[in-house]
Amino acid sequence: MKNVIKCLFLIPLYMAIYFAMMMFGVIYNIAAVLVFKADEISGFGVGEVQYSLVTIFTAFVSLLIYYLIIKAREIDLNKYEYNNPVRFLDVISIIFSVLSLSGIVSFIVTKIPIVRKWGEQAEEYFNFIEKENALLVILAVVVAGPIAEEVLFRGLVYSELVNAKMPKALAIITQGVLFGIMHGNLYQISYATVIGIVLGVILEKSKSIYVTVLIHIFYNFSSGIIMELVPVNIIMLLVSILLLAISLVLIRPRKEVGKASAA
Repeated sequence: MKNVIKCLFLIPLYMAIYFAMMMFGVIYNIAAVLVFKADEISGFGVGEVQYSLVTIFTAFVSLLIYYLIIKAREIDLNKYEYNNPVRFLDVISIIFSVLSLSGIVSFIVTKIPIVRKWGEQAEEYFNFIEKENALLVILAVVVAGPIAEEVLFRGLVYSELVNAKMPKALAIITQGVLFGIMHGNLYQISYATVIGIVLGVILEKSKSIYVTVLIHIFYNFSSGIIMELVPVNIIMLLVSILLLAISLVLIRPRKEVGKASAA
């Protein structure tokens, strides 16, 4: 019961911290419109530098606060269960996972009518990375964002759910749904939830948050390119599901590895 109460308190706290940092970004971008005469409140266009800097700042400050909370709770990170190193087979699995997720997401956003409609409304959001200052945007979206999100959802949130004795399958789904909701718009929620659940499965099997961080980073970096190059159809979806299955097979259970390391 004590762990359940902690879970009900800590998960909203962790997410509120991240949301507060995101809101700081919104406020900053509104200020950019009023003070710096940026073209759009969203922070894109001439404000995309500010947007990227705020994203990086959000990730950095959130991670710092999470670290301070962990230290205050006297949690030994060396005993963190999902701390296994990345192995050679994991690298192959990461590549297959990125390819499979890109294919699955492509199918969701192009072949499901309601999601496609949401995508048209969010199109401007996904065009900003093609503008100038792309390197700064990539640092924000490809590096800072994924690291902070993995620590939050596959690290803190999932750990609290498991510690509260929630069945692991339900914990994986719950953190995936929360990950999707965090993205804040229906278009991204539709596929981010799927990505979050898949990453949760991979985390539990690999016992390595480093694996999910790398998948998230490479997915954010390459998914747009893959979506442009690969035709979207049912065959592509089936191949993507097959690649995901292979990637899960390649990740062998790590309990034995953890015991060996402890010895």
